[in-house]
Amino acid sequence: MQKTLTVKKKETQYFQLKFTPNWVMTHSGTLTLRNESTKEEYEYDLKGYGLEPLAVANYVLNCKARETQHHTFEVKNPTDRVLTYTVWTDLQNAVG
Repeated sequence: MQKTLTVKKKETQYFQLKFTPNWVMTHSGTLTLRNESTKEEYEYDLKGYGLEPLAVANYVLNCKARETQHHTFEVKNPTDRVLTYTVWTDLQNAVG
């Protein structure tokens, strides 16, 4: 991460700050900007919220009572390592 930023007089610069939580969490921190020439400091209290990921898609399956329907879902692995997924549903009588 960039530690210093030089801004010339009468110019504007943008400082990129990222919060990339691995999972659901809340984290607090402080961002301090210090002007080395005047020794002024500006402090900002930060709070980051890591939320559960949103659904990738919404599926509607129309089934008749007492009939079985099969549907295959694509499961992606965006990493270079093997991942194990746990599958769950709140749909009664669904198995897989």
